[in-house]
Amino acid sequence: MAQLEAGLDQRWRQKALCRGMSVDLFVIKPPRSLKPEHLERIKKAKAVCEACEVKRECLCFGVAFDEAGCVYGGVYLSERQIIKERRRMRREGGLAA
Repeated sequence: MAQLEAGLDQRWRQKALCRGMSVDLFVIKPPRSLKPEHLERIKKAKAVCEACEVKRECLCFGVAFDEAGCVYGGVYLSERQIIKERRRMRREGGLAA
């Protein structure tokens, strides 16, 4: 529920460190064919996110809306998929918290 609320209430974006930066740093597509230059951009995007005060809200948004090829809250798509799978397993009782 908190994920959905973070996605719907996007006031946190006003405080985002990336606000006003080029989206090219945070949108890396296609996710299936990452090249060294893509990995370097992901690393730079994660560095920006690491210093951001709304990193958690951004990550919740990214997990809730699952946009492919984007870095949200310092986490790239493949990493968010792992987070979602772990949460699903916890809900179903298959993974300890």
